Amino acid sequence: MIKRRSALSAGDDIGLDSSDARKKQNVSPSPSSADDHVCQRCLSVNWDEVALDSGEGRYIFEVKESHESLRSSTCRICRMISAIKPPSLDHCSCSLYAFSAAQYMVGRRAKQPSVMEDSRLLGVFDTFIPFRDRCHEQGVIGVFRLGQSYDYGIRSTKRDSADFTLMKECLDRCRRIHGAKCTPGKTPIRGLRMIDCMAPDRGIVEAPQNCRYAALSYVWGSQSANSMKSSVAAYSQVVEDAISAALAMDIQYLWVDRHCIDQGNATDKHDQISQMGSIYANSEVTFIAAAGDNNAYGLPGVGTTTRRQQRREIIDNVVFLQGFLHSAGSIRSSRWASRAWTFQECFFSPRRVIFTDNDVSYLCSSLYHSDRMEQPRDTYGYTSIVPFSDLTLGGRGDWPAWLMEYSRRALTYDEDALNAFQGILKYMQRDGNRSRLGDGFPSWSYIGWAGPMRFLELNDLKMLFEASLGNKEKPFVQVNPLGFGSCFQDGDIEHRYLHLTGKVVELSLTDIRWSGTPRSKMATTVHMSSRGLVVLWQASDGLYAQLRLTADLNILARVYLDALNLVSRKVLLFVLYREGMELLYGLVLHPLGNTYRRVGIVAFNVGDSGNFDHRLALTNGDGQYLDEARLNYLPSQGGREPLWLDDAERRAVVVG
Repeated sequence: MIKRRSALSAGDDIGLDSSDARKKQNVSPSPSSADDHVCQRCLSVNWDEVALDSGEGRYIFEVKESHESLRSSTCRICRMISAIKPPSLDHCSCSLYAFSAAQYMVGRRAKQPSVMEDSRLLGVFDTFIPFRDRCHEQGVIGVFRLGQSYDYGIRSTKRDSADFTLMKECLDRCRRIHGAKCTPGKTPIRGLRMIDCMAPDRGIVEAPQNCRYAALSYVWGSQSANSMKSSVAAYSQVVEDAISAALAMDIQYLWVDRHCIDQGNATDKHDQISQMGSIYANSEVTFIAAAGDNNAYGLPGVGTTTRRQQRREIIDNVVFLQGFLHSAGSIRSSRWASRAWTFQECFFSPRRVIFTDNDVSYLCSSLYHSDRMEQPRDTYGYTSIVPFSDLTLGGRGDWPAWLMEYSRRALTYDEDALNAFQGILKYMQRDGNRSRLGDGFPSWSYIGWAGPMRFLELNDLKMLFEASLGNKEKPFVQVNPLGFGSCFQDGDIEHRYLHLTGKVVELSLTDIRWSGTPRSKMATTVHMSSRGLVVLWQASDGLYAQLRLTADLNILARVYLDALNLVSRKVLLFVLYREGMELLYGLVLHPLGNTYRRVGIVAFNVGDSGNFDHRLALTNGDGQYLDEARLNYLPSQGGREPLWLDDAERRAVVVG
């Protein structure tokens, strides 16, 4: 078996940039002493013993100092530790541990033949987050003997050179081993164009049939969209670097939306955008530019953009080398991950080469590897891809999670909300029909609202309404109340109105400011025959719906508003599900001519003892707030129905 091992000596380039490389002959081990700027606490540790330890974990010492205190310390080791103890842990009880690099990278499956050599990592942990998660978020420090060889550990990386040899190894392994998991069936694409990276002018060409190509996923920035350009001068830095990356990966063609879609031709633009899911799915690999704020930043380690310098220290023949945080953490905090368009680009790409300011990494459905890590080739597939689960399909079919992730992302133009998600809609529908909402998005659709969303867990509940889609006057298509699936059909009629039939009740919302409300206690104790004691903590300020439960008991439920600019507080509550007095889910609708507009929801479960979000309160018949109350059994257990139901009527409403 061919192995690649790291072995550093005093003359090796330990994370040095090009200017430091000329001085590297001056980097040599020196004895640890007070003159060497190492504090007494760090001097008390036998670091040579730590580096050669073969156990799974070892406590080193408590780390009480703040991030800033460590960063500004005169101690060289404390300054290193500041890189893995961020300010967010300043008020936590933390400890420094040394542990197995193999265990961290590939878990217990790392038990390989004895010829495999491990190294040690340092991490700072508190008592609340599992060590692997904390290391992913904060990074680690490699610690090893000068000249030591190891199969698992932190690699010394070059600031100006991403490791494309490693990326090609990962891609070749994926091609050979992963099969259909990472090479799905190709979908024919109309009018596909590419940048020919090997042509003298690197111009735009019609894509040869069945050609292998790379795609680029990046942030455009504030520059205006160009039409198709064929001159070298037309390409931004990120495209220039992607061309270089494609050639380094032995790929001739590159797809970039700005240049391969004719931005000045509305017909072509619409046609190509409708196929973007397939364009990324058919790619041999997608380059993800998860660094910088715009297309001028480039790909770190490829062109003119350099990567972050690794911190390093050599003290008494022991090397301390910064490992940076996990690639998933770098990606998640990037501007690339905040943009709506990039979600489906990553979602559909079977293979990804991801560029951050810290590293370049390879990610497919079964393999993750970074050039900041040393790891045997045979264990590439053991490295966990779980940290990337919110960026990839993962085979879970978890469409609510996809919608929630998409909803938190930003668009430059709100009208792109459907286009930027169209490929995923097709994937969810699996029917090949095109979805089109027109100029205005309906309020009942997630596309109609900007900002993060959340889903109610209704899968096990029996719905108390019927739903259909149609035009403003009448319904045409009956849909499943729990998931509308394909909400539109081919033809000339635009099915953008939701027709609901069920129980409705008219309400007048009340704006309550609890700071001026006299209360003897900060919480209400509810005696429930079905669940025992439940505590409702003092509610927060906001708009509330008041519903009568009994003649002497009312419930105030905070409304989850989609929009804050309500024209009127007179609304219609459409009941989705309810159970006795303790549970209710409903839509809050605002009249808009002969139809309604969704403006929020009411959702509460009094029996949920984990209800600490301060959205419920109880009053008596005179409107006085209660410190203690009792609720009867559920109707199935002989209890009564809530009185607000007497005011409800069953009718059809149209929501636009």
